[in-house]
Amino acid sequence: MKKTIQKLLLTLLLPISFTTASNAQCTVVSTNGYVVQVTIVPKTVVVSSTDCPNGYNYNLTYSYNVTFTGVNIPSSLYTLQTLISCNGQINGGYTMPLSGGSGISTTTTNPYIPNSGAAYNYVGHPDCGHATVQTLNCNNISVIIQGPGINYQTVNCNYSGNPLPVELVDYQGEITPKGVELKWATASEMNNNYFTITRSNNGSDWTELTQVKGSGTTSSYNAYSYTDESPVNGVNYYKLTQTDENGHSKDQGIASIEYFSENSSLTSVFPNPATGGNCTVRILSSSDEVLNIIVKDELGRIVSTRDITQLEKSGSRYITQEQIELPAQKQLYFVEILQNGVSIGRHKVITL
Repeated sequence: MKKTIQKLLLTLLLPISFTTASNAQCTVVSTNGYVVQVTIVPKTVVVSSTDCPNGYNYNLTYSYNVTFTGVNIPSSLYTLQTLISCNGQINGGYTMPLSGGSGISTTTTNPYIPNSGAAYNYVGHPDCGHATVQTLNCNNISVIIQGPGINYQTVNCNYSGNPLPVELVDYQGEITPKGVELKWATASEMNNNYFTITRSNNGSDWTELTQVKGSGTTSSYNAYSYTDESPVNGVNYYKLTQTDENGHSKDQGIASIEYFSENSSLTSVFPNPATGGNCTVRILSSSDEVLNIIVKDELGRIVSTRDITQLEKSGSRYITQEQIELPAQKQLYFVEILQNGVSIGRHKVITL
């Protein structure tokens, strides 16, 4: 087994922890190597009046938590909004922190419910004096997201007020001499049959690595682990999924880690596509020899070149990030990285 780099580069792996027993959670994987986790929990219904013979208006208080893990975490997303619906009535969308964070907010849409409730097919009359998240069925939640390496999209992030089959309190990993070791723990489990770990190198195509037997039903702390002895060079995404004894499965989270064996080099270009022609070349190398970045167009003509002589040492590796500017027109370019005359990376980049 080849020796791996020291753990100081392993700020590239950040732990993912969950302590909420019932929440809405969605995960979005970027093509740049970072992962966005969003949790939204409807809390209380705020009605306009408790005297409502003809109906009433209401708003919704909710908590939110936005976290980033992985590599190439941006300073900010482009868009992050939540849409909360109560029995089909949209009560949003509202902007959440583009750089991550948590808090409590209240909607201001102020939708109306007639006293019959018939207009929105409520079961019975949702009395304004006793309106709750449950009586108004405020469980349909969507997140609109866009950012570097994340196309504009709407993600289902539905809320369930039922206890989760697994209360996950920790999920993290680290590089060891044997590979990538993943560790997770639960505070409680309900009819938990097994966990599944799947791996992806692009965030969309997943391969099952193993199944780990669960602990059934328990309120005790339980710890689990698995070591991937064959990670690939580059970013590895690890999805943890739980399956109960009835065959129902639920994703528990995704951890990402950048791995490479000694004497290998790793290069990446992001964002891709590059809006306005601006992008970043990231290089991890086992040598401090001069790097050459060569940009060519589709016809093989050289557009630009750059020599990098200053590389920052990090453990047993050298790391650098360089901003490059491509012609601001929609076209395909090839970015090649050479070291000591040998190609260590070649990337196709589209400019928008």
